[in-house]
Formats: sequence, C-alpha cells, structure tokens
Amino acid sequence: MTGKKVSVIGAGPAGLSAAWQLARRGHKVEVYDATDDLGGKLRKAIPRERLSDDTLDRDIDRIKTLSITFNLKKRVDRSLFMEIRAGSDAVVVATGAQVPRRLNIPGGERVLSGLRFLVDINEGNAMDLHGKEVVVVGAGNVGMDIACEAWRLGAKKVTAVDIQKPLAFGKELDMARKLGTEILWPKFIDHVDERRVHFTDGSALKADTVIASIGETPDTSHLPESVSVDEQGRVVSAEKSFQSTDPKVYACGDSLTAGLVTDAVGSGRLAAMQIHAVLTGRDFIFPEKRLVPKKRITTAYFGAESREIDRCMSCGTCILCDKCVEACPREALTRNGEIFTIDTVRCTGCYTCVNVCPRGAIQGEDMAELILEKAY
Repeated sequence: MTGKKVSVIGAGPAGLSAAWQLARRGHKVEVYDATDDLGGKLRKAIPRERLSDDTLDRDIDRIKTLSITFNLKKRVDRSLFMEIRAGSDAVVVATGAQVPRRLNIPGGERVLSGLRFLVDINEGNAMDLHGKEVVVVGAGNVGMDIACEAWRLGAKKVTAVDIQKPLAFGKELDMARKLGTEILWPKFIDHVDERRVHFTDGSALKADTVIASIGETPDTSHLPESVSVDEQGRVVSAEKSFQSTDPKVYACGDSLTAGLVTDAVGSGRLAAMQIHAVLTGRDFIFPEKRLVPKKRITTAYFGAESREIDRCMSCGTCILCDKCVEACPREALTRNGEIFTIDTVRCTGCYTCVNVCPRGAIQGEDMAELILEKAY
C-alpha cells in the first residue's frame, strides 16, 4: 500500500474506472455517489436491451473485490467537497453530465428531457406512448435509443430530426429505422405548440410527445472556486492532463470532456495513472495512441477469408482464449472467470505470454520498473 488516500466523486463509468485503477496501484480509495447504486448512466440511462443488469453487475462485482469504500446516497455539496479534499491526498471529480440542455425556443417547456425519459424507463416509471406520434430532437446514439424505446412503449409513429447529418453510428441508425423511425435532416425548429413541431422552413410535424436528445452539461455547484470550469461547466485542465487549477483536484469523463462511455472509462484510467505518478513522485507521461504492431498479431491462428472484413482479428482485444495461461513456463498466469492474475514472484518477465497472444492484447513492462513500483 502507498499510504495515500484518493477520493472519487461519482460512481459512473469514469469514476469506477479511476477507482479500480487507483486501488490496484495500492492507494486507499473512497467513492461517493448521490444515487443508491453503482454505474451512473450505465445503470440509470442505457436501455436494458443494450446493457443487461447481469452484465453490468458482473463488471461492478469485479471492482467490489478490491478494498474500495463506497458511500452511496451521499450527495456531495461544496461543504462536503471541502471536507473530502482536506482528508485526501487527491480528489477525482467524475460526476459526469447530468443537466439536460434545453431548447431555447417558444414552447421549449413542452419538450421532455431524453435523459429523464430513459431513466424513468429503467426505474420502472415508463410513460405510456400507445398510439402517440413522437418527435425526437437529436439523431445521435442516444436519440436512436430514445426512438427505439418509444416504439417499445407503443408509439404509433416516431420521427427523429437533427440540424446536421445524424451522428449516430450506422448500427444504431439501422436499428431505429428497422422499427420504422423516420430520420430528417437538416431541420431547424422554430417553435413547438400543443400538437406540432414547427420548423424554420415552414414545414411542421404532428407530435403528441417531443423528446430532446441534445446532450447534457455538468452540475458544478459542488466545486470550490479553486477549480476553474469553462462555459460548458467542464473542469479546466492543461492539455494532456487531468489535473484542475486546484493541484489536489483531478477530473475525468464527462466532467472534463464530453464523449462515449468508452471514452469515460479510458479517461478514468488515465486520470488514475497521472494521480499515481504525482503521489509517488514520478513524472506522468501521457501515453500516445498507437496501433498494435502487425508483427504482434499471430496470423496463423486465423483462417484465410475472401474479404479482409471477414478476417477481423480484434487486434488488442482479449477474447479469453487462454493461450497465455497455457504457454506460461512458470505457471505464473492464472484466470478465474474474466479476471487474470499474475504471480509477480513466479513471473520472470520472459514475455512468452506477450509473444503467444494471437491478438497482441498483452502489454509487457520492464521488470525493473515493476519491482520499483512494488517498493513504493
């Protein structure tokens, strides 16, 4: 153990990722969240058809195996934040973006929050849309989730509109369209009344229910003045850094930069790496993104295909094939379910596991650096 304590505010994908990485590096970690469960938007907003409770629970249960203290139903205000800061060597702000953006147009108060719509469904309070015509404002990935859920709730017609070419992934667009969703762009809304959405080009769509999916911004009311935020409410940090203007406070996920869930998880990991470096007196070098070298891919494991797309090797992704476990000459590598464990006493750093991995998913580290890290 390092003897250092790090507090994480927010138990969503970014906060849990940071907590996991920090605990693995020997720090005492304490997590705070205002809700009654772990997962943030993964738990509250993503449709269960896309992410089941069982799948999410399995990943969160892995995090719970570490010595992390979780404080649920604990909303952090500015006063509590300052108490937490005083009792911690570092604080991670990972509260995400929870404040829905509103349409600043006449009738905008008639438009429902897409985030609230999805949360209500997962909490068992879904609205009744049977026989109704629904207009979704915003054709990103979340907008397509809303459209699909509207169909499942009995909508008669669902139309998604956007001011630009839809940013949703092709798979998400296809899923919504297969259910019958019409997607229109570019469409600029002029106003909304009781029965229609009116556009600046003079056209209109009949709408019993209008749901906005135009993003959210962070709630920064709990942050002290020492932590600067920009006009969008995101914590200000230097380029390639997660440290705020308060040297003791770091940010990750949507609290720092808007992005996908995978971006939030990666952000939490990198923030933890920087905090670990600072708390152990080392320099933090922001890792550069790189492709897995072709020579690291063992193509002999893959059959020839007529099209390259059919021969995708999932480069850099572990598929639990166990070739590394079977090949280790000192039996230093074991697997229990989805969790791999390396016995650092047995491991000699021979790189057999790195070399045998078909997909280049295992990274090797200098053994001297690992020994130095254990000394801390």
